[in-house]
Amino acid sequence: MYKNHDETIRVPATRELVYHQVTCSPAGNIEGDIIGAVSVACDTRERKMAEGAKNQLAAIVQGADDAIISKTLDGIITSWNRGAEIMYGYSAAEMIGQSVSLLTPSDHSDEMSCILGAIARNERIVHFETVRLRKDGQRINISLTVSPLMNSDGEVIGASAIARDITERKQLEAESNQAKENLRLATKSGKGSSIQSPTS
Repeated sequence: MYKNHDETIRVPATRELVYHQVTCSPAGNIEGDIIGAVSVACDTRERKMAEGAKNQLAAIVQGADDAIISKTLDGIITSWNRGAEIMYGYSAAEMIGQSVSLLTPSDHSDEMSCILGAIARNERIVHFETVRLRKDGQRINISLTVSPLMNSDGEVIGASAIARDITERKQLEAESNQAKENLRLATKSGKGSSIQSPTS
């Protein structure tokens, strides 16, 4: 009988938890009788720490208010967090495996090839303000930051994108600009008029 890759925890004299991956196999004599066992233990602390950090990062991404997605260099979505579900109105099940172009209005269709081209050249795009579409067809203003994703060999294999909804801010800016323009026109009109005193 052969038992392989059991994981266990040990507490040595230092009181520090030690993670081991243990492989056991039977040991026999020359007659073929089993007289014991051979165990090989491999310290897996580094792997456990890496797994913990990965899980922690995944929890942070999933709980973020911003929309965080990853995609291939062909624009196919590979991950979709809760923030993306709220911002765009699509569930992860609906979007993973779909093209990110589904979110792009027709008048911004050329943006995607430019963004993915820059990512393929290992370039980062920071705070790019643009427009995207929700599931219900509503246009929203976003601030987009896109970074390359690399494999263990340092090759760019995709992109991670963080999008923040700035629709309300853009609306306030537009209202402020309109108010300033109205004031400018009113002031300009006032300069060409005169005030006459009423006759008695």
